[in-house]
Amino acid sequence: MNGPLGPRSALSVEPRSKGLGYVASDGDGALVDWGGCRAQAPRHKVYRSRTLKLMRGFGPDILLIEDCGAPSCRRRAKTKRLINLIASDAEREGILVIKIKRSDVLKRFCRYGGRSTFDLAEAVCAVHPVLGSRLPKPRKPWESEHYSTALFEASARLSTFYAQLTENGEYGSDW
Repeated sequence: MNGPLGPRSALSVEPRSKGLGYVASDGDGALVDWGGCRAQAPRHKVYRSRTLKLMRGFGPDILLIEDCGAPSCRRRAKTKRLINLIASDAEREGILVIKIKRSDVLKRFCRYGGRSTFDLAEAVCAVHPVLGSRLPKPRKPWESEHYSTALFEASARLSTFYAQLTENGEYGSDW
C-alpha cells in the first residue's frame, strides 16, 4: 500500500472463493497499486477487514464493486452479503460506492476476444501491461480457478468505470 491517493481516485475490489483482488487508481485511471490475498475460513471476515484496511490506507474517493442486484449476477448469496457489507463499510468511511454490472465489463472487453475469465484477463493485460506477470495460464476444465483472477476482474471493472466516465460522463462529475 502506497498511502493516500489523490482526488478522483478509485479502489476496485473483487472477492472470490479463491482470493480477494484489488486495484487502486489515481484520478486518471492509471494503476497505482494492485494485489490480493488468500485466506482460510472464515475468509469473508478476512476479506472484509482487508478491504477496510485498503480503504483507510488509500483513502479513495470511490469504491468500485460488482452490482449484485443485477438480474445477470450469478454470485452466491453469501458472497452477495459480503459485497453489500463492504459497500456499507465504504459508505461509513465516506467513500462513494459505485456498482458496475459484470455484463458491462464483459461488453467492454469482448472487443479484445472471448468471454472466458482467461480471455478477460488477457484483455486486461492489453490495457494494463504491468499486470502481465500475474496472468495465470489457461485452466483445464477439471482445474479450479487461479486465485489471481480476482485481480483481473477488479482491474477490468476499474477500466470499464473510467472508460464509461470518459466516453459519456455517466457517473457525473460531483465526486
